[in-house]
Amino acid sequence: MQPTLWIGNTFRIHDETIYEVIKDGIGYVYILEIPNFRQMIENDELFDLTQEHGFVRPKSQDAYLMLDQPPRLPNPNSFIKHIIEIDRCRFQSRLTTKDLFPHPNEDEGYARLLDVPFVQLPSYYMNYQKREEAKVNNDETTIDLDRYFMIGKRALKIPFYVQDKNDLFDFNPKWKDTTIFEPSPFRLWKTESFNLEKIHKGQRSVFGETTKITISPVAYVELLSNDEEMKLEWPSIDSNSIFFTRAVLDHDKVINHSSPYYGIWLHKDNDLILEMHLIVDDNDNMQLEVGHAYIIDYGRLEYVKVENECACGKPEEHFKIIESLLKIHGLIEKQKMALVQHPFFIEKWFVLI
Repeated sequence: MQPTLWIGNTFRIHDETIYEVIKDGIGYVYILEIPNFRQMIENDELFDLTQEHGFVRPKSQDAYLMLDQPPRLPNPNSFIKHIIEIDRCRFQSRLTTKDLFPHPNEDEGYARLLDVPFVQLPSYYMNYQKREEAKVNNDETTIDLDRYFMIGKRALKIPFYVQDKNDLFDFNPKWKDTTIFEPSPFRLWKTESFNLEKIHKGQRSVFGETTKITISPVAYVELLSNDEEMKLEWPSIDSNSIFFTRAVLDHDKVINHSSPYYGIWLHKDNDLILEMHLIVDDNDNMQLEVGHAYIIDYGRLEYVKVENECACGKPEEHFKIIESLLKIHGLIEKQKMALVQHPFFIEKWFVLI
């Protein structure tokens, strides 16, 4: 089924899936035999989904999930022992979509997944040719649309299981959806050409070429409140220059956030980490302020004095947020949060949820 577009502060694309009963042709039943299943569970190669708290569907199906990542072993196909053909004409199922995929009112786990917020995408990233023509023709309407017209997708692809379009009203997406909001300069960071060398000589890093991590409000609270002792590490993504932004929640009915909005740019050169702060006001003006410099020594953060740094004279007051950002890798390993690619697969844009 084609996705549905819901209009609001952010136009949101809802993925939908429908189960259609097939009454003819041949179906197949696959019989698998996994003799070492306990060992595979211990090795995190096989997962017992019936143990996932609050989920109805996996329990009703006695469901297991096998790690399937070719060419990595084990290969799920190697456990297939028999394939039985079924004449669908002789076996009529009375099951409906709602039988196979319980409504979120009945399935607490599914409801929690549908609480995952949407992520905005400016039209800037959708039509390069049209955007360049607008610049040449000084088409201010199109240029403004690039900055302010938003569509959104859920940070994780969680479809609505429906029998027809009318079922969408049962999910009440208009008032239940939340969207991660960021000001225009943070969303369009790729358009900025500022070079770090203007502040720190010898450090050539263009802001628009950084990797961006949008931190959802839930993840931000977890980062700041987590007091577990863990080894601090540079986030495990392929970039030595990362722009972290603290997002807020938007809603079609109530918007209770306002400027200033904050971001932190961290640049790593060997063991040296340089900190810059970015602030956006109500008029979408972005200001860059210098921070401090640090190194990670045996998993702990230490201050290093550099030529141009924040004049506060209190680098220890910056430690809490920087240490939190360097805990991301550890908290992901502990399954406290997840770092996912932007749902529209924008290059160098990740979302922490």
